[in-house]
This record gives sequence, structure tokens and C-alpha cells, in this order.
Amino acid sequence: MKALPLTTATLPPGTGLYRVQRSIAASGPSGHAIGAVHMPPTPGRRGRFDLAGAHVAAFALDEQTAVYETLARSSARAVSLALLGARELLSVRTTAPLAVYDARSHAHPWPFLTAARYAATQDEADEADAAHGLFGVLYASAQRQGAECVALFDKPLSATARVLTTLSGASSAALVSAGGALHAAIVAALVGSQLPLVP
Repeated sequence: MKALPLTTATLPPGTGLYRVQRSIAASGPSGHAIGAVHMPPTPGRRGRFDLAGAHVAAFALDEQTAVYETLARSSARAVSLALLGARELLSVRTTAPLAVYDARSHAHPWPFLTAARYAATQDEADEADAAHGLFGVLYASAQRQGAECVALFDKPLSATARVLTTLSGASSAALVSAGGALHAAIVAALVGSQLPLVP
């Protein structure tokens, strides 16, 4: 790795992954779908462990952390009901063992891993991908103490499949129902973050 010690982990088959994402159509100029995962139309270095040339999908290992990572971040001042209506909570499971860089134990001695400056963490993602052939980064949530997330690189896993296309058991849940009821993970995150719900 560029700055960090090389430590790896394997996500076993059946690992549950959760992600708050836009409720978009599978095709069109505003988005791109890889299986059930909705992504920007082109790859780019937008997020903490993004690669320049491949899509990277960030997931939490539990539902509440997925909400904290996207809608109830420490920088947020409120949670918008309108925004909740345009998002969904996706849950999927891995079907193959995925070797990833394990950054969890480095968050304390290397605070840049949870900082809002992404260039250094993106460099580490590049190393994990190009130099070590790994399929993502397992890391400590910057938004919820003790929680874990993983960024998966959508690269070939075999001759016939890429990482994101191997995820199975996809289920999407509305964050707010037609009757106005909030998903339990939203309620828990609102209570835990003490953020107000606004129109």
C-alpha cells in the first residue's frame, strides 16, 4: 500500500450489504445500473475509496449505518422528507469470497482514513486495486463509531462475471411509505443523530 501497512480480509459468501441509493430507472442519462446497484453513469473519483476507471459501490454492513453514511452524516443539519422519497434502501448478499484491503484497524493511527479529504484514501484504493489485485476496501465508518463499511470495485471476478454482478438476493425498501411511515432504520438514525425531519 502507498502509506498504510498491507492488511487484508475476505468477505465470505452470504455477507449482507446495505446501501441507500437513488430510486432511478435501470437506464438513462441520469444513471447507470449494475444489477440492482444504481451508480453514476460514468466512473469517477467522487467518494472515499473511488477509482478513476471503474465503478465503486459503497455499502454498510448494517442498515442504520447505511443511513448514517448518506443521510444522517455528521455535517448534516436536517433530513429532508422529499429526499427520503427519492431514495431506497438496497440490501444484497455476496455470493463469492471477496478479498479486500482491511483498513479498519488503521483508522486510529491514520486519521486521514476518516477525514473528508479523499485524495489520500483514493490513492490507497488505487494501490489495493492495481498493485495487490484486491476487490475493495473494508473500512471503519466515519459517521457511526464502531460500524463498518466496504467499498467494492466493479472489476472482473472471473472470466464471466464482475464483482457487482455477483451480488444476489437484492431487495429494495422505500425509506418513506406512501402513507408517510418512515423505515425503521430512518427512525433510528433520526433519534441517534438528533437531526430534525424537514419537508
